[in-house]
Amino acid sequence: MRLVGLLSAAVAFLLASPGVASAAPSAPTPGSGRSDNPNCRKVLLGQPRHKGDIFYSASSTYGVSHGHIGLFSSKTRVTEARGKGNASDNFLISGRRYCSKIDKMQVSTTQAKRDKAADYAAKYLIKKPYSGNFSWNKGGGISSLNCSELVYKAYKRSVKIDLDGDGGLGVYPKDIRNSPRTKIYQTVV
Repeated sequence: MRLVGLLSAAVAFLLASPGVASAAPSAPTPGSGRSDNPNCRKVLLGQPRHKGDIFYSASSTYGVSHGHIGLFSSKTRVTEARGKGNASDNFLISGRRYCSKIDKMQVSTTQAKRDKAADYAAKYLIKKPYSGNFSWNKGGGISSLNCSELVYKAYKRSVKIDLDGDGGLGVYPKDIRNSPRTKIYQTVV
């Protein structure tokens, strides 16, 4: 898991570096998750069980699998940081597609706390430029965000729940999916 983290950090650095061409399209089409994996079969995201639930989708850059994650800010909307060149935002779920095997999960807490985290994300974590820094993204401000940082900070800042599954300096999408605080309830294939 640490090797994947280090590789993801290297990819994030390359994506954030000026003048580095991306193998992925410069901006994903509306309603799609970014991945340069040629085997990525896009499927519809669909609705969550509850506001405040989270989704994880496979995603890779330069052949490094790192995943993508977002937060359901309601039963019809998702708040996410989509990647380089895109500001974080709150999107309608309808028509959104991501790489197959989307894991939908809930955070083990009360619905009131999940609601509070979702409201925080939709209010304070949108319209932020993308940050390629995954290596130490748990601290600092919210002036720029990546996908896992957005989900992590929504829960950490609003209801003091730490979703980092391995406790490192940075939180990656797989860390949140593998957290003891999250429970997968559906996999969309």
